[in-house]
Amino acid sequence: MFVFKKYTILTFALLLLPGNCGKSTKDSRYLVAFSQFNTVEPMRNAINNSILDEAKKYSNLLKLEFTDADQDPVKQETDIENFLEAEVDLLIVALKGDNSLKEVMKKVFDSGIPIIIIDQMPDNEYYTCFIGVNNIQIGKEAGKYAVEILNGEGNIVEIRGLPGLNSSDERSSGFKEIIDNYPDMKIVYSDFANWMIPLAITKMEMALREQDKIDLVFAHNDQMAVGAYLASRSHRRENRIVFIGVGGLSSEGLGLQALDDGKINATFLYPTYGKETLEYALKILNKKNVPKTVKLNTRLITKEKNEF
Repeated sequence: MFVFKKYTILTFALLLLPGNCGKSTKDSRYLVAFSQFNTVEPMRNAINNSILDEAKKYSNLLKLEFTDADQDPVKQETDIENFLEAEVDLLIVALKGDNSLKEVMKKVFDSGIPIIIIDQMPDNEYYTCFIGVNNIQIGKEAGKYAVEILNGEGNIVEIRGLPGLNSSDERSSGFKEIIDNYPDMKIVYSDFANWMIPLAITKMEMALREQDKIDLVFAHNDQMAVGAYLASRSHRRENRIVFIGVGGLSSEGLGLQALDDGKINATFLYPTYGKETLEYALKILNKKNVPKTVKLNTRLITKEKNEF
């Protein structure tokens, strides 16, 4: 275990596949750092586990150091500063949002350390490769499913993530692009619930009080879809509403279990980045060219079609 200043950094000794992977001049091993904004959200935990599990598949020693900023941007900035001082060979970052930590990211990038940013696309160019999910596609596929299951007419509630995040904006725009082609399909209520079940319950309660007829809920993650279901159940209206989420995680009470329990009708897979992050990290460390932006695709998961 390594300690930089007062923050503890978890260290994993991992193996790389044999091949032409170069070695760092410090100790013959690559030093790869992963800075995560938080481990509270189920999706971020799934991303962490995916990256760490994928890294274990490789041989030739690689040291991967992981920090959790505990939802504190100042701590994440300090974590990244510490990685810069440690002269890591590559930095992986999961930011709070698209405009986070611009100055420290510029400092790392200008030092020559390659940066892979995952999930939230930054609003600057201080990175080597961004790996994200095609959120517009998620929105479009959710829209197509809504059109199909409602036969092109119905009242819709949209429960979004956080204001200002490109992921939330893109899911919403993709969804609207599809349903706007159907005059009898209308979004009658839309609000943000910060990705969390309790706030989704509150927002859905408001929608239920305002709207006598709700046919479908498109929630931007599975947690909020479950929250919408719970609120609807308290009003005895859950059997009249279709619930759509995003994620498809196997976490207890969410995603796949929520599908199996009948709390949601469908979800759209949100890839967790492990395979792709390690693949592009190794390419970068081997001085190979990589695209500036990589977008991963989704797929529909339903209980009826046994697709999960």
